[in-house]
Amino acid sequence: MTLEMHTHSTKPDPLEATPETHKYFPGSIPGDTCMVSLFFFGLTLLGFISIMVMNRGVFTYTLDDPYIHLAVAEELATSGHYGVNPGEVSAPCSSPLWPFLMVPFARLPGFTLVPLMVNVAAAFMTALLALGRVRMLVPCKHGDRSGAILRAAVVAGFLLATNAVGLVFTGMEHSLQILLAVLVVEGMLRLAERFPPGKVFYLAVVIGPWVRYENMALTLAAVILCFALGRRRQTFLLGAAALTGLVVFSGYLVSLGLSPIPASITAKSTFVGEEPVMAALKNFKHSIGLGRGMIVALGVSLLAGIALAWRGDRAWCLAMSCLALAGFLHLIAGAYGWVNRYEIYILAALIWGLAAITGKILESLRINPGRRLGWALLPLVPVIGFPYLVGLMMLPLAANNIYEQHYQMHRFAADYWRRPVAVNDLGYVSFRNDPYVLDLWGLASPLALKARMNNEDPAWMNVLAEKHGVELAMIYSAWFPVLPTGWKKVGALRLSRKLITPAGSEVSIYATNPKALPEITEALDRFRKSLPREGMLEIFAP
Repeated sequence: MTLEMHTHSTKPDPLEATPETHKYFPGSIPGDTCMVSLFFFGLTLLGFISIMVMNRGVFTYTLDDPYIHLAVAEELATSGHYGVNPGEVSAPCSSPLWPFLMVPFARLPGFTLVPLMVNVAAAFMTALLALGRVRMLVPCKHGDRSGAILRAAVVAGFLLATNAVGLVFTGMEHSLQILLAVLVVEGMLRLAERFPPGKVFYLAVVIGPWVRYENMALTLAAVILCFALGRRRQTFLLGAAALTGLVVFSGYLVSLGLSPIPASITAKSTFVGEEPVMAALKNFKHSIGLGRGMIVALGVSLLAGIALAWRGDRAWCLAMSCLALAGFLHLIAGAYGWVNRYEIYILAALIWGLAAITGKILESLRINPGRRLGWALLPLVPVIGFPYLVGLMMLPLAANNIYEQHYQMHRFAADYWRRPVAVNDLGYVSFRNDPYVLDLWGLASPLALKARMNNEDPAWMNVLAEKHGVELAMIYSAWFPVLPTGWKKVGALRLSRKLITPAGSEVSIYATNPKALPEITEALDRFRKSLPREGMLEIFAP
């Protein structure tokens, strides 16, 4: 039996039933809104200033990956070409939609900062959504200053426990991913309350997987809930629209002669080359062996347990079951880590659902928690968000790692060498650098990905280097234990501070062609004089 939800509830819409404004600040902005805004923008500004100071006035993200998206957007804007090298198609981006969102801004002088600004806007909208939900969970009287402070503290805790500020500085699509995730969950809760979920819910359900494939878990949860609540037409339209976008993107890649799945996913996925059931079992075992995975598993268990045991509103039980399903899908197919970003979307969704159902259960028991629920939520911040709090404190140092390594590699390739170069960490070297960049890891070089994953003789590196006129390589030696015969190490670029986000603290510089040794050494010598700190570059005698 399904629940027909086409009629609206007669009680007030919870998102509109918040008459108290707490005007403790000038103007008409509610006090809790002001406090949340000050916390978020203050912490973000502090992070930005810290990065600029540590990097001597140069802003860099905490990862090298966002520069891949920027390089692809740059190619799309200038020539309509999908890839990082002119004339060579590739799919190095993890997100189908994100590079295309960057395209309109690619010709602007401050293009590098566009992902930061988009992320700030997305994260702040998430904070405001969280405040709206917290106002329902922690009601307080008009003029109650301490109540407004408690609400703001709970929202600040949510932001810290979901790494909201840290993700802003990755320059990746995860801040938008989380915003879309919580919009889906909030819409599911509104459906359970018998209110219209809003157009933004439908938009988030459809485009969530276009931003990050993982959001398909929440899209599936929302579609199943709509079906269970009798919204058959919406079920079909939402599911069809979400899948159509991904099918169109895969078709676009195939039309370019590429795999239907981006190379960045192929290179990292545990499902490539594995039987699906075995891969899912391995991923589940891996998940529950991690602290983050255990927290996700606990959230899934709590939601599933509540849905099965609670004899309250059936629509709410259905919503919690669907949300638990999304969490389970992450356990069997999702990833963790990579600078505290892969699991955040599902973690935020589970926290959102658990907080809401807790309030609903207390309401059904006619228990008015008042501020007690808010105080009960706050201790969860250090438990759930400890790794993210540590990462937040390391944020300036992480960005400085990118400045001292990938930014300097970019400078050497674009300003000193000015010829084709081989790398295994693609981002910054390929951004705003016209000569060919051979990606030995394969994200932007399909032939290299195929050769590397087939464990072929390292001679393939020489073949590709000669094909593209590459005489210099900057790579992590540990990634390639066996190098082609004839490659000679001529230098090493080293971090001057603690390693945080790069794959290694030292980048080895090789001459792939012995005839280029004098020119490489001369270029490195000139480059060394421009480095921000002494001792970062060691040049070996020819």
